[in-house]
Amino acid sequence: MAIQNMSGISSGYDWQKLIDLQIQQKSIHLNNLQQTKSDDSSKLTLWNSIEGAMGSLKSSADAIAKSSGFIAKFTTSSDSDKVALDASDTAVNGNHSILINQLARNNVQMHAGWIDSDTTAINTSGSDQVFSYSYKDITRNITIPNGTTLEGLVGLINSDSASVVLDEEETETNKNLGISASIVNDGTGGATAYHLVLSGNNTGGEYSITINDGATTLGGAGWQTSGFTVTQTSQNSKFRLDGIPPGSWIESITNDVSDAVPGLTFHLKAVTTETDPVYLTVAQDDGTIKNRIKNFVEAYNTVVQQLRNLSSYDTENKKAAALFGDANISSIKAELNFLVSSTFPGIPGGSNYTSLTAIGISPNTDGDLEIDNKKLSDALTRDPTNVANAFVFSTSTTNPNLKHLYHNDMTVGGNYAVVASYLGTGLLDSSGTNTIGGYPATIENGKTLVGKKGTPVEGLRISFSYPGGGAGSLSGTIRIGKGAAALFSDTLKRELDSDTGTTTSAKKTLNSEMDSLDTRIADEQKRIEEYRTMLQRKYQAAEEMISKIKNQMSSVTG
Repeated sequence: MAIQNMSGISSGYDWQKLIDLQIQQKSIHLNNLQQTKSDDSSKLTLWNSIEGAMGSLKSSADAIAKSSGFIAKFTTSSDSDKVALDASDTAVNGNHSILINQLARNNVQMHAGWIDSDTTAINTSGSDQVFSYSYKDITRNITIPNGTTLEGLVGLINSDSASVVLDEEETETNKNLGISASIVNDGTGGATAYHLVLSGNNTGGEYSITINDGATTLGGAGWQTSGFTVTQTSQNSKFRLDGIPPGSWIESITNDVSDAVPGLTFHLKAVTTETDPVYLTVAQDDGTIKNRIKNFVEAYNTVVQQLRNLSSYDTENKKAAALFGDANISSIKAELNFLVSSTFPGIPGGSNYTSLTAIGISPNTDGDLEIDNKKLSDALTRDPTNVANAFVFSTSTTNPNLKHLYHNDMTVGGNYAVVASYLGTGLLDSSGTNTIGGYPATIENGKTLVGKKGTPVEGLRISFSYPGGGAGSLSGTIRIGKGAAALFSDTLKRELDSDTGTTTSAKKTLNSEMDSLDTRIADEQKRIEEYRTMLQRKYQAAEEMISKIKNQMSSVTG
């Protein structure tokens, strides 16, 4: 019988102490296994931390891997109460003047009035009636059930929906076709104090509301055109930009004009006088660009410092860091070192900025990146476009009928000759010569060339547009430029892949080892407990034997 605590009452021996000493000796291997698991668990925590830092670096790279996230502009207005200006990354630096003749407005119409909003029915005919209106030439006939109040009419108009085409390229399901209905109480307390108000949700002269008298059967003439007053006429905004057009006006359906100058959006707020234009400026925002680069550099340094600290060896104290000698750490460090020292592929010819060093970003003796602010400022002043290309993804083509459509992290930057054969139908010809970078390309949807897997153009898709003139072939060169941020984004995507990434591999190895250790620890614990039970039985038997002998001796001498 196993006993948890054994005392040598008869023998005088401390059996439990003897058992504990023997178990302690037997547990050395178990303790080693448990320590190994604890170390692996700590390493797993460290790898999670590394993965988090690398994820932050990827986010920083993603943020400036496109021109829109790297290039920054600032704008000024001599009178922001009249005009404000937004500029995208594609906007050209310069100055503009603007005169505003009128602002765009929506159409608003008000009904003559009703006695109350929610009690007296507007339809007392005993059957359904119709209220019909049109908005931008789209007509809706609203069924008004008997007993409907003014509030009920508002609800029917606002909840009405239909799939409509508002212009040649826009098809969508719109509630009430862009009309908002509401009720206004004029405060008179009279029989017509409550007014139905119809407001167009779109500005611009073409967005007008029309009550269709012929189709409207609700309440007789009171709910037809004669029963409504136009309180605001829809109209376009009118403005003159940089004196253009002389003697006339540019018109827009909106007060937020984004199609007058590429990359600029003019927010028109108030009318100006002919003699008092508003002056606008667009300029490069070097401060914001530098901060974006700084954030990227700091995220990089956080990763390399962490990798360095976790894989170092203290020669003075002869102590290794937790991940010293880890091959995965070495792989990541080598990948990052390669990226910061690389010449970026596919940068436009003639650029002086094809590496980080060229724009003033270089590793110090520890491997951390440092920014030479003067060198970076000079580069931004001298050639901001190619400084941007040193960070972002960029592309160009020598043939407008062949354009970059898509790429992925496996696509290598470079200049690739493209050949496309096409049929008289305007689709690519699968029986002709179709290549990207000299590699055979497959055809997708008759309009897209797809780069061959396992080659530098893997993942690259080139869109084809038919040049006309029957069957034939055309060629051109597609440039795929990958600057620092674009390269980091691609590389870190692979490194952090949830199935095949380096960090994933490291964590899978540790988790697998800990699972194996759990099994070995459980087996070892079972073996030790069996050994403990054996010792308890052995020493219990010895105690019982000694007790029996003592009892026999006592009976003889007694």
